[in-house]
Amino acid sequence: MAIVEPSFRLLLILAGCGTFVVQTFQVRVRGKAEAAGLKPDDVILSINGRSTSGLRDVDVICLIQQSRESLCLELDRSVRQSLTQ
Repeated sequence: MAIVEPSFRLLLILAGCGTFVVQTFQVRVRGKAEAAGLKPDDVILSINGRSTSGLRDVDVICLIQQSRESLCLELDRSVRQSLTQ
């Protein structure tokens, strides 16, 4: 089995009351994620239609790994600046 380098990395930011915000940390140059338009600091609201609200890090990883053919991410770029400051 070949090891595939991920085309993006995630950061879970504690948003209070035990909830996390899922944010892209790094997007590989010329990778599939960059080609699809993903940018560093994008906030991921849902993965394949499932809200990331209340998910643990292992849940987020599991949802992404289950996406063999395609990955549909709902993004919010309006909160990017406030999370990184």
